Amino acid sequence: MRGFFNGALIRGTMKVLLADDDRVFQLMLDRTLAKWGYQPIVVGDSEEAWRHLAAPDGPSIAILDWVMPLADGLEVCRRVRSGNLARYVYVILLTSKSSSDELKSGLEAGADDYLPKPQLVGVYGISHCYSSAGP
Repeated sequence: MRGFFNGALIRGTMKVLLADDDRVFQLMLDRTLAKWGYQPIVVGDSEEAWRHLAAPDGPSIAILDWVMPLADGLEVCRRVRSGNLARYVYVILLTSKSSSDELKSGLEAGADDYLPKPQLVGVYGISHCYSSAGP
């Protein structure tokens, strides 16, 4: 792992992009990623996501909501794969889609993996997110 990510995770500086327009999921995953030692970058649409991913010092991991404003996560994923970035970006699609055809199209767009949103709610609990998010 040290070679692939240049040891950034060990130093607690690995950037992870989270692109989702749902504020609840933003809060939940932002706190979880920070707790795990990552440096989360939270954005709400595809253009902001691409701006961060295209930067020379951009994140090496991207968690992209499938459905978000301006362009969907699949389009961002395609841009990452065809963008000739100087580093490999591990792309995870965050989605409530569950049909095998939809998931196959996500992987064909270049995603490395996917996380189903309903499963995340069950694992982390929406009530926990609201109770720890403050007013």
